[in-house]
Amino acid sequence: MRSLTIVIPGLPPKEASPNWSPRSGGHWAVKGLALQPWRDMAFIKALDARNLWERLHGEWEPLARATITVTFTVPDRRYEMDDANAWAAMKEAVDELTMPSERKNKRGAAILADDGPENLTWTKPIWEIVPGLDKRDMTTTIEVKEV
Repeated sequence: MRSLTIVIPGLPPKEASPNWSPRSGGHWAVKGLALQPWRDMAFIKALDARNLWERLHGEWEPLARATITVTFTVPDRRYEMDDANAWAAMKEAVDELTMPSERKNKRGAAILADDGPENLTWTKPIWEIVPGLDKRDMTTTIEVKEV
């Protein structure tokens, strides 16, 4: 079974939370601008992981079915979210793992064939607490495993 590990510096921005809304102090355009660097980094790191896999094993074929495990490495419990919010905050990053789409004018790292519920299973998010970790060293790790 194939698997990839994608390490993204930092955590999803607060605007990625389903609890963030224009009423909580921002406009939908503000949300889009705040999420763009997160999407860009997820896309770049996904391509890096796929390219490394291809150098070692040959051409990568997008996974038709996969399980995703997300690990957030943080200095303390203040950064933890409940499971539903953590999964929702990861939507933008996971979208970057799917196939590109000309129809939707969307890029994609082609790690997953699709991110629909019949294709993707999410495991419980993992919060790795590293006391003393500098905020600049927090990471979000996405592990994608073929089912």
